Parts: sequence; C-alpha cells; structure tokens
Amino acid sequence: MAKTSLSTYTIEAYSTNKDNNTPLNFKLDNLNEYTVFKDDTEGKYNTLSSILESFLNKDHSFNYKNKFLNINCHNEDLNLYYGQLNYGPYGTEHDVIDATTNELTEKKITLNDSVLTPYYFYIKLFENRKDALLILETKSNSGIKIIFEKWLNYYLTEIGCTHFKLKIDSFIPKEMLDKFSEEGHVRKIRYLSYKLPKDSLKIFDDYNPNEGYAEYTVSIKKGKSKKHQEFLKKIFSNDENSSKELMKNIDFPAEDIKLELELDEDKRTFTIGNLSKTRPLKDISMKLDFGENGHRTFKSIHKIASKYAEDIINAND
Repeated sequence: MAKTSLSTYTIEAYSTNKDNNTPLNFKLDNLNEYTVFKDDTEGKYNTLSSILESFLNKDHSFNYKNKFLNINCHNEDLNLYYGQLNYGPYGTEHDVIDATTNELTEKKITLNDSVLTPYYFYIKLFENRKDALLILETKSNSGIKIIFEKWLNYYLTEIGCTHFKLKIDSFIPKEMLDKFSEEGHVRKIRYLSYKLPKDSLKIFDDYNPNEGYAEYTVSIKKGKSKKHQEFLKKIFSNDENSSKELMKNIDFPAEDIKLELELDEDKRTFTIGNLSKTRPLKDISMKLDFGENGHRTFKSIHKIASKYAEDIINAND
C-alpha cells in the first residue's frame, strides 16, 4: 500500500506590481483595491472565496509536463472548500496485464490516456487575514502541490487578474513540531556549504565554486540515538544559540545545518533557522478505510483532515 499523507500549506496573494506603493500581499477577503480585472468581470472576483467558487464550479482541467488535473467533486460551507482532484500522468504507452492470471489483456493505455488517482483537498479561509489554510493529500513524490498552484494562477489570468498571483507555501503545524521535539530521535546532523572546497582538493581546480556544494555529516547508528528534548525545543523555537552550539568544534564553513530526526519510522529533515523547508507531511496510511475500488474512501480521509484542520486552527488562534 502506498504511503498516504496530509500536507499542510498556506495560500497567500502576492502582488506582481513593481509599484512600491502596492502592498506585497493582500487580505484574501478584499482583493479589489489593488486588482485589475477584465471589463466584464470587474468586482465579481473581489475575494479569494469568490475566485474559488468560480474555479471549483467550472468544468475545466489543466495539463502540465505530462500531468493531468481536474476537479472530481467539491463541497462549499461558510469559507470552507473541500473535495477531490483527479490527478495522473500521461504521455507513455503501456500494456495491461491481468494481475490474477498473468495474462496480457486486449486493453492498452495509449499516449493520451491518463490513469487518474483521487487526491483530497481542504481549503479554509479566514476573515481579515492574508493567508488561508490548505491541506492536500499527497503520495510519495506526486508533485500535486506544484501543479495545483500553477492551475490556480493560470485561472487568475483567465478571469483577467493582472496584479497578484497566489502562492502556496509549506506550513509546519505546531502539533508536528511538538511531537518531534518531545519524542523524536536525532539520527543525522548535516552541515552544508553551497560552494566547492577548491582549496581542499586539486581536482576541483577546473570548477567554479558555485558548480557544486560540500557536506559534512555526523550520523548516529540506528537504535543508538537518544532524545534531546530541551535542545530540540530550542531549535523549533528558532533559538539563535542552537546553531552556534552545533557549530562548536566543527571545522567546516557551513551555510546551512540540517537535522534529521526519526519518530516511529517517520524520518523528517529540519533546516535550522528555516523550518519552512521541512516537508509538512502527516502520515495517515493506517487510519484510512478503503472501498471496493481499492482507493481510500472520501468519508474516511475527510474525517481525518477535518479533525487535523480543527487542531491546527485551535493551536494557532
């Protein structure tokens, strides 16, 4: 069974106007002041809510780098939008075999066929805020966040928006940081320099410093790592002294320090001083119910995601 996770993000509207008098990002429930639309749509899309309603109710799809995306179903309820996307690759031909008999069938997946998988989404908007909460179902390296963001921004151009674009950024819930700081084990500390160490080895003389990077890694054997709750709490609170402590007695010009933690077989890498680079995944594989078609049921994932969103909102109030 493929690992299924819920990934958390924020949605913000960023200005594309070079004018210094224009704010960098806008309140999502008041997009009118700095936004220019086509003549026939002026005033119609003055909030992210109105844009999402139009986007989700339109019969359309999006293609990007041999990936196909469309809307399977959706629900709307007081600044809450949730449902499923259909997402899958296309562009290569495949034979189809019956896995129970090992016999080749007459079916064939053609170059234009896309094998679609349902992906859950949950978008919560807030009054008088510049950010919205997005929860996306993710599976391994699906890349659905990137194509969903591109589709939303493509739609903005369709409706004539010229002064902002939507940006989806990783959001690390407090619940996740607390759990890893209290129960996580340190497995690796990685020190990174984004330049080649030209003074160290002559083989690098033919390269420019920015044509590579150097890494110094300290690894702790599996089963030997210990909890370091107080230290991890400092890191997750962005304590400046935590990076200084890790640099003690390390003769390496590190520009970034990454900490690999393990918690119940879940490995996560945190960049010290920039936690937003962390993958915001919550593994829910073992909590899902599955239907006769082999896919997880919408009811089970919606129940889990709704509770997760409620916990996130309450923790960040």
